[in-house]
Amino acid sequence: METIRNYLENMFLNLPRTSAVMKAKMELGQMMEDKYNELIASGKSDNEAVGIVISEFGNLQELAEDLGIYEYVKPKQIKPEKMLTMEQVKQYISDRISASVKIAIAVFLCIASPTLVIFANMAGSAANMNEDVAMAIGIFLFFLFLIIAIGIFIFTGISNKRWDYIKYEPLQMDFSTESFIRQQMENYRALYAILIAVGVILCVASVVPAAVIGTLDSGNEFMDNLSGALVLFIVAIGVMFLIIAGVRQRAYELLLHLNGHQRSYYRGKTRMERKIKSVYWPTIVCIYLMISFLSFHWEFTWIIWPIAAVLSRIISITCGDDEDFDDRGGR
Repeated sequence: METIRNYLENMFLNLPRTSAVMKAKMELGQMMEDKYNELIASGKSDNEAVGIVISEFGNLQELAEDLGIYEYVKPKQIKPEKMLTMEQVKQYISDRISASVKIAIAVFLCIASPTLVIFANMAGSAANMNEDVAMAIGIFLFFLFLIIAIGIFIFTGISNKRWDYIKYEPLQMDFSTESFIRQQMENYRALYAILIAVGVILCVASVVPAAVIGTLDSGNEFMDNLSGALVLFIVAIGVMFLIIAGVRQRAYELLLHLNGHQRSYYRGKTRMERKIKSVYWPTIVCIYLMISFLSFHWEFTWIIWPIAAVLSRIISITCGDDEDFDDRGGR
């Protein structure tokens, strides 16, 4: 019976998911199941029953008029889309998992890089090192981390460029491939929840060291600097977990959009929003670093990140849907 269900899914794969088509699919599926059960009851083997059912109900064009969907299956209206194979899907998921780790590491380096300046100054003071030398070492390490992060971003972006067609081209998958993705997504659900929970907890808990040290009011410059560094370091780790979780989850969602079961991956994102978001976070990083380096109040400037996150959400809500994009995400 599973073979018949797969065959039925492939029969309707390239048809629009209108109410009439879905009703016809259910009716045909019921007829095929009834016929299969009848044949099995009469003593036919599974293979014999499947063969007979497919031979009787396997030509959709012959059945289209009786099912009320002739207008959808006329030869001139059938537009087969490029198929995404199981091998391609597995490779794409593997590449996105690998990319999630690389991106997470790069973001960690960006967020944590200012702590190197703080730690260098702290180490310099402890070792009675010249303050300017300690600062120079810290700044060198800071820019080294940023350069490494930028290199990872560029390498990952170029490496994953070959999958861009999944976002923009009309594609389809057969039933077994779609089932595989759904199973993988279901298996990942528990791990996804754990990664998100840990990431959020770390981001929220990042203020605890600063709050505790501030409550003690020790007036110790070393402890004040340490509190600021710990905030950044803990936030960086938390964001790593969030990115690893999100990138993989979005890969599954994007693949499932291909067969039209959900709204397009890009639906709801206007051209204006995409343009703003393309420069939004780099701008926030520049603002954060500029204010932090000018004020050297790392224990306070971290507040820029939650404010930026709220503003990002406001931008998304304000921009609304783009009517220039259809449900497939194309023009």
